Amino acid sequence: MIASALQCESNFLPWLRSALSNSAISAYQLDRLIARRGPHDLRILVSSDKQNRSPSCFHIEEATGDSSCFPLGAWQLAYRDPQHEQLLALDAALGDVGKNEIEKIFGNGVTESVLLSYAPARRAVIHYSLSDGTRAFGKLYRPGASSHAYELARQLSETSLADSFVTPIAHLEHLELIIWKEVKGDLLSDLFGTEAYDPGLNATGKVLRQLHQQTFDQPATVVTLEDELGVTGKHISRLEGLFSEEDLDDLRHLQRGLEKPCASLTPPTERWIHGDFHDRQLIIRDGSPVILDLDGVNAGDPAIDIGNFLAHIDFRLAFELSDQSPRRHHDVFRQGYRVAEDDRRVQIAHAISLLRNAVLYLLIPERHRRLSEACRKIVDQF
Repeated sequence: MIASALQCESNFLPWLRSALSNSAISAYQLDRLIARRGPHDLRILVSSDKQNRSPSCFHIEEATGDSSCFPLGAWQLAYRDPQHEQLLALDAALGDVGKNEIEKIFGNGVTESVLLSYAPARRAVIHYSLSDGTRAFGKLYRPGASSHAYELARQLSETSLADSFVTPIAHLEHLELIIWKEVKGDLLSDLFGTEAYDPGLNATGKVLRQLHQQTFDQPATVVTLEDELGVTGKHISRLEGLFSEEDLDDLRHLQRGLEKPCASLTPPTERWIHGDFHDRQLIIRDGSPVILDLDGVNAGDPAIDIGNFLAHIDFRLAFELSDQSPRRHHDVFRQGYRVAEDDRRVQIAHAISLLRNAVLYLLIPERHRRLSEACRKIVDQF
């Protein structure tokens, strides 16, 4: 199975050095396995002798017999090199074309452009350092996607909540690139374990409630809890053959345990939702949250955002290997939003998000175990 092959360091590390053309790689850590909406993408965190850590993305595909690829039984890994990306205009956005556009916008030269994150064929985030010492960020989209994201951000910037959202400065449509204003502050996730974390959770609950009360031009689709569970179920089915049946049976059991409660819900009150709301989508600036990554905003069930955020509190504890209970943090966030602990829609949404994250982190056993157990505790109540 793929998990045991990837975790065999004596075999995999030499292949990784070869694939990335970097003999200085000294260690690696398996990260997310992403198969929600298409092919299997595996993120691997790579450390070199200089101790830096950077994510690299690989594509899991059926073996072709190519001896240059590391074999995983009937599968192989191929490096998703962002420099050879055809769908995204990465070369232009990172190179002179993008730098010249940024200089026109800000009136300052670009001293450096760095690729911060990369989701193959979907999006990339670029950090631009300007000659006056300030910074700007560019988000690169697949063809045709940037206009919708920019329009949403523009609408939000014209509401009473404008200070609670990252502000778009320019839309370079020919590059499918949106330039965003730098927000100075701390990611909410980075405040975990400090005195500022709980106040940040409470303020986040209040801002999210206000977002859910906004009205805009209606989008074409509406996202439901059944949709979210269905996507997670498809993700699990795509992993068949990559993992043992024993690994997947527990996930299937949790999925089945959520199907009936989910189907029994009455239709939700449709609101605008963020769609991917968690503690790394928020910067706390002078005690107030600023929401990032607005391109997933859509109409849907508000419980999706609330449940996803609660699940990411559980995830933060699992990521930090903390033994503390998430209950206090959950309560602080709920109080900010003013949602009851026994709200059934939110409970189901919370469990669905925990299940989705348990799937994503199958290759990190302790994190996967904690997320699965948290999901099971909720499912057992239904």
